[in-house]
Amino acid sequence: RICGSSEAQPGSGITKDLHSVMGCGSSTANVPSAAPVSTNPDDYFPYTGKDVWYTCKADVALELRCAKQGVASLDGCPPTTLPKLLKKAAEKDGSLPALKAERPCPALMGNGPAPPALPDDQWKTWT
Repeated sequence: RICGSSEAQPGSGITKDLHSVMGCGSSTANVPSAAPVSTNPDDYFPYTGKDVWYTCKADVALELRCAKQGVASLDGCPPTTLPKLLKKAAEKDGSLPALKAERPCPALMGNGPAPPALPDDQWKTWT
């Protein structure tokens, strides 16, 4: 589905090419064969000027940047936080893994390819 619905909004400028596929082995879903691309500038945040666009500093808060309309707008993608998303997932089914980490991560050997991942049961898992 595109933007939470099976069809793009009329006049949105979003082009799509959908085909049906099996999802999760039990249902069908329309999946775009390519990412939708909008030709409407209001569907994008206007990154103009010399503002600070990102930070890695934990003590710095940046303003939310949203498009005027579409999936990148406040209505199309309401702001949230990772803790809120985890709480919502736990309420839906708290017995499923929420996060997994490969610990210890297998060491890289020289310039060769990365080693295979550890078996799933050896990953640190949080539910």
